[in-house]
Amino acid sequence: MLKEYYKDHWVTFSIDVEQSLLLVIWHDDGTLTAQTYKEQMLKARELVEIYQPSKNLSDARHFQLNISPELQAWISKNVFQKRGQEILKRYAIVVPYGVFAQIALEQLMEESDRDTMTRYFDDLAEAENWLGVFV
Repeated sequence: MLKEYYKDHWVTFSIDVEQSLLLVIWHDDGTLTAQTYKEQMLKARELVEIYQPSKNLSDARHFQLNISPELQAWISKNVFQKRGQEILKRYAIVVPYGVFAQIALEQLMEESDRDTMTRYFDDLAEAENWLGVFV
């Protein structure tokens, strides 16, 4: 059963223990800042460390922040290379509508040195199917 753990103006984090899933839904309206994004990513890392999901579904269709190379490096160092992230085995990202935000997300995932299998989708149902989850 999916349980919401955190929600604010930009993002919702939910966990489904039975499906071993972290669900991240971005509902950015263009006001998300780099500092707030860092804080959100630290919250996500904390949920992964606590609940140890093997799958992450990130609905980033409304993600609008342009991620700078500096922010990419910070996320890689402080989120993806910290204890707990190696637990994730599959990471499905439903890509954002904006091309530049999509490219930034893909670069972020490529630069994070992890053993997680990552795939990008333009359809939420396809991402769920690939992960073997239903939300």
